[in-house]
Amino acid sequence: MIEIKKQKADTLLVNDYFLLAREYQYFDPKKLVFVNKKILKLSKKQNFTKGFAHYNLIQGIIYMSQGDYKSSLLYADKSIMDYKKVKFKQGYFSTITLKTNCYLNTNELDKAFLTANIGIETSRNTTFFNDIANFNYCLSTYYFRNKNFKKAIFYLNKAITNYRKIHNFDNIVICYNGIAGIYYYTNQLKKSLEYTKLAISLNKDKYSEIQFLSNIANIYIELKNYVEAIKYSQLSLKKSYEINNISFIAININNIAAINYEQKKYNLAIENANKVLIMTEEGSSVKMALQIIGNSYFSEGNYKKALFYQKTLIDSINQSKSKHADQIESKNIYNEIAKTESALGNYKEAYQYSKLDKQISEAILIEEKTNRINELQTQFHVNEKEIALKNSLLQNKNSKFKIQNQKNYIYCGLLLLLIIVIILFLLTWIFYIKNIKNIVLEEQKIFIEKANSDLLQSQALLKKNMEEKDMLLKEIHHRVKNNLQLVISLLNIQSRQVESSNIDVFLEKSLSRITTMSLIHENLYQNDHIGKVNFNEYLVSLIESILSTFSNINQRIKMDIKIENIFFEIENAISLGLIINELLYNAFKHAFPNDMNGTILITIVPFREGYKLVFKDNGIGFSKNLIEKDTLGIKLVRLLSQQLNGELVIKESKGTTFQINFTGKKID
Repeated sequence: MIEIKKQKADTLLVNDYFLLAREYQYFDPKKLVFVNKKILKLSKKQNFTKGFAHYNLIQGIIYMSQGDYKSSLLYADKSIMDYKKVKFKQGYFSTITLKTNCYLNTNELDKAFLTANIGIETSRNTTFFNDIANFNYCLSTYYFRNKNFKKAIFYLNKAITNYRKIHNFDNIVICYNGIAGIYYYTNQLKKSLEYTKLAISLNKDKYSEIQFLSNIANIYIELKNYVEAIKYSQLSLKKSYEINNISFIAININNIAAINYEQKKYNLAIENANKVLIMTEEGSSVKMALQIIGNSYFSEGNYKKALFYQKTLIDSINQSKSKHADQIESKNIYNEIAKTESALGNYKEAYQYSKLDKQISEAILIEEKTNRINELQTQFHVNEKEIALKNSLLQNKNSKFKIQNQKNYIYCGLLLLLIIVIILFLLTWIFYIKNIKNIVLEEQKIFIEKANSDLLQSQALLKKNMEEKDMLLKEIHHRVKNNLQLVISLLNIQSRQVESSNIDVFLEKSLSRITTMSLIHENLYQNDHIGKVNFNEYLVSLIESILSTFSNINQRIKMDIKIENIFFEIENAISLGLIINELLYNAFKHAFPNDMNGTILITIVPFREGYKLVFKDNGIGFSKNLIEKDTLGIKLVRLLSQQLNGELVIKESKGTTFQINFTGKKID
């Protein structure tokens, strides 16, 4: 009698140790190992099968936490066998969850999928809600790995429903965060924000709270809501300082620096990013800080410092071990270095970095294409697995029906006949469903082939576009060379006529003409039409540039510009720009003496087979002697008019009117 009581006490103690072990598994590995040894010792003493099952489950959990998934699966299988013997469902379900997680960690996704579905099927119509939720969570991980985000969210919501039944709010927080991550990954930022806030509303862990606050800040940065972004970044930073976590502190300071940069507070962005470089050597934080500093100096126009930090970032990226991430980061930074080298006038280096950027872009495109094809193939296989699983489940049901039929055949022939009819109906229905699914699979196969073809066409088109842009770049370099030659010619013409006392006027006019041509190229690079100049926008910029060289001129002289939205080829645009520059310069200098008020009208309108330029002022008029003398300015205007296949006409009536009818080509 005493011996029986002692055996019962030992078995109860094993169960108590098991419950204690499940608590230790999350925060104290050493105590977990100690308690599990106690479970084994007592189980051996009493030959307690359920105790052995507990021991094997805990041992599997220990090995999984150590990354030894092979040993973990071995103990899990032993545990399942023992739990089946004693018909302990809760332990059985926990072991199924352990096996599924091991398969997910070893990326054996098919095995994880099948194991999780076994758990789902065997736990159906039970009240083990925590285990059911765990199975759904594992399936969500499986679908996420296979890029089926819709089903991943579906199973996360099913997991939340079951966790809510047992008030497991910690795991609900994990699920909400998972859904938020999927929405962020698929660029559905508002939904990501909604679920992150749901997660933080239930969260009790300080470290998770800091991460969630930082995630919210990142979402607001993506949404360009910098007021909310800075608020959450500062809140996350404050809590990071409270627990003195350098990694979190660096991440949040970098976020604040990134917001400063977007707000064009470059000095503040540099200051904050430098704090990160001082406090940590953690790779990703250092890279982000270097990029922010480099971009900020570039935006300030301090190209030498920008180049230093950009090249330092390249060195940091090259030392990293992540090949794919490095490709993407290098692509962005090579493009930025190319811009910086170009701004410094180092065009050869800029070209080399642009070439590297192009090479990486092509490599990433090929990789993305390959990944897309793999994703489609994976999705096809996932669908096959789902169909196979459903067929297997249906076959199991059919098998059960047949066994039941055999048992009932002795007692009731009529009941057997009825069941046979039902089975035939089910088989017919299964055959019908299977045919439909085969049609769907065929359609998916066609879709994959079409997608592959589209990707190949896209790659060919991209390659063609890159070749066209290379040709256009060479053409632009040729045009720049021609324009520089034109500048030299203008300087030579005027230098022959200038006197030493008029050197300031010479320089002023030369600068004005050079600015006229530089604005052409500025307009050319800023619009989307390569080789075409938006003359209306260009003329506004030219007039603003000339007005800035004359004090108070814009208060006395009203500019009346009437030009439609016309695009000219660069040669025509330069000639027209130089003509208007000469006429404006002379009008400002000579047409309105003694602070006289007046108006200048400039129009370009279609005329016959070309266009008509009219430049009119209501100033004191142009001296006949000057017209007949044909000054350098007028000579230049006549010469440029001839280049436009046009003719200059000068009229005197309440001021001076210059009219040029030309046949230069407009670009649509």
